[in-house]
Amino acid sequence: MAQIILFRPSASHRLIKRSPLGLIYVATPLLRKGYTVKLIDQGTAIDWQEELRANLGPETICAGVSVMTGSSITAGLEFSEFLKKNSKVPVVWGGIHPSLLPGQTLLDPRVDAVVVGEGEKKFADLVECYKTGGSPDRVRGIGFKKDGAPVFTPDASPLVMDELPVPDFGLVDIEYYIREAGENYGGRRCLDLNVDRGCPYRCAFCYNIKFNERKWRAMSAGRILEIIEALKARYRLGAINFVSDNFFVDKKRAEAVCRGLVDRGLDLKWHSDIRIDTFLQYDDAGLELIKKSGCDNLTFGVESGSDPVLKKIDKDITVAQVLQAHKRVAAAGFKANYHFMLGFPEETREDILETVRIAAILTEDPDTNVYGPSMYIPYPGAPLFDKCVKLGFAPPARLEDWGAFDWEETSKLPWFTGEDKSFMNEVQTLARGAFHNNLRARFATSLVYFYCRLRLWGLRRGLTLRDLDTGLMRRFRDRRRAA
Repeated sequence: MAQIILFRPSASHRLIKRSPLGLIYVATPLLRKGYTVKLIDQGTAIDWQEELRANLGPETICAGVSVMTGSSITAGLEFSEFLKKNSKVPVVWGGIHPSLLPGQTLLDPRVDAVVVGEGEKKFADLVECYKTGGSPDRVRGIGFKKDGAPVFTPDASPLVMDELPVPDFGLVDIEYYIREAGENYGGRRCLDLNVDRGCPYRCAFCYNIKFNERKWRAMSAGRILEIIEALKARYRLGAINFVSDNFFVDKKRAEAVCRGLVDRGLDLKWHSDIRIDTFLQYDDAGLELIKKSGCDNLTFGVESGSDPVLKKIDKDITVAQVLQAHKRVAAAGFKANYHFMLGFPEETREDILETVRIAAILTEDPDTNVYGPSMYIPYPGAPLFDKCVKLGFAPPARLEDWGAFDWEETSKLPWFTGEDKSFMNEVQTLARGAFHNNLRARFATSLVYFYCRLRLWGLRRGLTLRDLDTGLMRRFRDRRRAA
């Protein structure tokens, strides 16, 4: 039996391999206070209902669910409904979606409370409140129901990042996540780690503008190194993946981490995302230090190969900067990953084909991957979401309706015609077959890789098959996943 039950709903086949890091951070302070915690990851659980039954008892204080916008809402509601039918335990939702739409989330009868924003302290305070029978209005930064109506407390102060404890991965099947993450690090044992939160930039599609109000907070270099050493010793790690919104934004801190990794002889591979303009601020000596410390693989969010689109989405970079950064990436000996999107408001076919052209240039380097392009989704909380609403997009009016908000392929935005959506599907499917390094290696001697490249060449010259062949490719892929 457990006093606290935490649940990560299954959201995507891509997330199954990633550890439920947010819930691990939430659970760790509770463990240090002496609570018993059971973390159920639906993506890896053989039977989550049976696990829930086995851990639900008279001593259970409450259950927490971490939810993103999309299909995890549907799975989270299934968990909450099952819990309601089998106990009187309060159900608390947290994560990005409940934080952005807390009022609508609380209107659902299966949700008793929401944690708005980062949850380590807020959820622990709410657990203590439930345990002692106190009133939730004493807990800052949450929402709850009073006489059936949503009530919200004043927000809490942001957490001091250096005060966060070493995350306790013993709550999950750690070997599974280490093994899966290690696929990208030459088989080295790897874990995700979060050491900073928020972002000072203004990308119009990003939830961070509302969620963190463009504020960036970070652990000091010394604390980061302490945690890395502790995790390396405890789990015999050979790699770290920094799950950060902006690890490199503070050059002095990033360089201090790199020097510490070198000076302590930790022999770790590591990876993080970095903005194009941030990368260009590092001189050759800075890049050499980053590489020497164990980072030889960087990920960039480019989003579009069209300057007009980059301007409309407030990305604050240019295509020329992307190409300049790519030359420096290659010269410094880094492997590079670039992420693109398509389907932005007012984006044209010409803009999309410019993205294809830039992706083709980048992947002339064999050490370069292009991911996506993913389909733009108007998530609540971002400025571009408000623009989409003005252009005719009708957001879901109920929590449960957000569960259908995963658009892995076809855009559902109303200003695109059926032919536009067919074209975007075509581009997306072909790009995934032509530009991703793993796929290029796999298909190097097959017709698939060359076919995708040829079809993209044709699209750039106005030759389309209206998603006929690419639709068949996606159906074949989906059947393989289901099997």
